[in-house]
Parts: sequence; structure tokens; C-alpha cells
Amino acid sequence: MELMQEVAPYLLAICALRAMAGIGRKRAETLFFSLICCWSAYESVIGMMQVFGHRPSGHALFAMTGNFQNPGPYGGFIGIATAMAICFLIRHKMLFSQIRPKRIFAYLPFFFAIVAAAAGLIVLPASMSRAGWLAFTVAVGIFLLRETGIPSFLRYRK
Repeated sequence: MELMQEVAPYLLAICALRAMAGIGRKRAETLFFSLICCWSAYESVIGMMQVFGHRPSGHALFAMTGNFQNPGPYGGFIGIATAMAICFLIRHKMLFSQIRPKRIFAYLPFFFAIVAAAAGLIVLPASMSRAGWLAFTVAVGIFLLRETGIPSFLRYRK
């Protein structure tokens, strides 16, 4: 049983990569994004269960580690996944209003992003991970520098 728990994530990743190889690039990116958001929400729930004492932590000195053995990588993963979900929501906010009601599956990436962002923003402070906060800050900062006109605004306002 323990061997299956260790092997299952890798089998799932291989199956997901094989499935993405057979579909178009845009759909593959959406599927991959949705999988990351679901994984992040799952890890956030596991972390909260550890904090409330319903599940043991992976490290004796820390209350929250998710399925990781150390809170540093756990916080880094939660930070990056939360930043990715928030950046997705910011980038595609106009696209959300253009989706037709008949295409309900087009709303799923937005739903997954909202759930992952909300769960991540709850768990990230509770994890007390400096690596997580650094990852979150850097990822959102790079996104804002790339997507907004701040660098060109500063360049022309000498």
C-alpha cells in the first residue's frame, strides 16, 4: 500500500503527459494548469487538516508540511501555485466574461484557479514558510512587471 502511494503521483503525471501529447497545445496548457490548481487545492486541504490535528505532519518540528517532508518545499509549491492561479485570473479576466453559457467546461479553469488561489492564500500564512512567501512575491512581481506598463512608464518618465 505504501509503495502504491509513492508510485501513484508519478503514474498520474505520466498519464497526464501522454493525454496532453494527444491533444492540441491550448487544451494541453489548460489541462496542465487545471491539474496544478487541483493539486494545489488538495495540498492546501492536507495542510489545513494537519494544522487542525486530523492528520500527522511529515516533520516532527513543523505542524504543516502537506504531503512533503519539509515545510520549505511545501510552502514554495503553495506559493508558486497560488501565484500562478492569481496571475491566470488577472490575465484572463476579460475572457471570463466572453464565455458562452452553453460551454460550461470553459469555466472550469477559472473555477480551479479561484479555488487554488483562495486555498493558497489561506494556507500560505499558516505554513510560516519564508520560501513560500518569497516564491509568491517573486512570481507575482515578475508577472506584474511583464504584463503591466510599469517598466515603459518608468523609462519615459525620467
